[in-house]
Amino acid sequence: MDMSFSLPATLSCATLVLAGLVPSGLAQGYQAVSQLEEGPRSFFDSETEDTLAKFLNWGALHARPHADLKAYYDSNLTLNDKDLPQEEDFVWRISPGILLGVGEFRGEKGNYVTLDYTMTGSIYTKYDDYNALDHNAEFRAGWKTAKFTAELLQSYVTENGKQIEAGSFVDQEVFLTGLATKYLISEKSFVELNGRQSLVDSEAIYRDAPNDDLTSVNEWVAEAWYNYKLSEKLTLGAGPTLGWRDIVPGANQTFQQGMLKAGYLASQKLAFNGAVGVHFSQFQDGEEIGPKFVMEFGGTWKAMENSQVSLNAYRRDQVALTDDYGNYFATGFSATYQHRFREKYLFTIQGGYENLDYYATVNVPGPDGDDRNDNYVWISPVAALQIDDRTMVGAFYQYRDRVSKGDDAGSDFDNHQFGLFAKYAF
Repeated sequence: MDMSFSLPATLSCATLVLAGLVPSGLAQGYQAVSQLEEGPRSFFDSETEDTLAKFLNWGALHARPHADLKAYYDSNLTLNDKDLPQEEDFVWRISPGILLGVGEFRGEKGNYVTLDYTMTGSIYTKYDDYNALDHNAEFRAGWKTAKFTAELLQSYVTENGKQIEAGSFVDQEVFLTGLATKYLISEKSFVELNGRQSLVDSEAIYRDAPNDDLTSVNEWVAEAWYNYKLSEKLTLGAGPTLGWRDIVPGANQTFQQGMLKAGYLASQKLAFNGAVGVHFSQFQDGEEIGPKFVMEFGGTWKAMENSQVSLNAYRRDQVALTDDYGNYFATGFSATYQHRFREKYLFTIQGGYENLDYYATVNVPGPDGDDRNDNYVWISPVAALQIDDRTMVGAFYQYRDRVSKGDDAGSDFDNHQFGLFAKYAF
């Protein structure tokens, strides 16, 4: 089994990415907690991983226990400003879990049910006030006929770690429900109707001060697509997206998007997909914005047999968790270069840039949410040894830096992390 080059992420964004869909991150309601950044993955690796994975078989039930371990030094646990004292520590993160599945849940999915659960224990050697036990449970079910496909997702995630927008250590809880449907009209055309709800509750954690409740977001999104397959390599689509956000505290919001999307498979070495469109928002006290440009783009190029490059770029509207009456447009890109040599040695370098441009969602005097602008960069080289088809060990380094400007600016921070990791799939 060809295991992922990147360090495992504990939480994907609050968007539903199911087979055949362009990532619907354009209206993503919040920014997730992440201890370590992860670059974009190869389309080709994502497609084959489930097929190649080995499972324990108990009749109709298939099981795949897995475990991850990270041990690393962190120079700035809470992302304090560069001019303030910083808390450094050595962190242990242990993540055992198990994936259970019934039916056709690997490769070209059919009728299936899966449950994937991972528990993560975080141990801080010096500042044990941050010790935490997090959970990630994900239930999926699929139903497929000759013309109709439906997939359901229900997940629950708790995560303690760094939240870049807040510039602090955050405890976050996320409930996500998603449904994706697809109906084949003909050999060349099909329609999709998708929906999701995400409930996000976040709290900034401080050792020597009271914790601070951040903005809570309850987001509902529905999208419809009409798609046409122009050729074996190119598929085009168009459709609207409608959404509603309940913000506590803050102004409730509705939004609409008109989108065009495309998927292009040039060969088994080159693939792209993406979506572009316009975004409109209305806020509780009568304020509104739009049209604003939004987009999502991804691509993978297998430059050589053992080397590949993956790219991702985006511009999307998000709720500011640190501003009761503010949103921002996040514009950024990330890239991953992966190289395998002598079959079992792997080298990855990944990095990204993101700009957050804030705006007020209510008409209030002063700078609240109006002029803050953040620029964030990160880079991470990873070296790994794939011992066998179940086991990988390696070392990593990560650097990140943020500069925040404006009357309501956040902290300017930098952060160094380096350590070891191990992954094992039973």
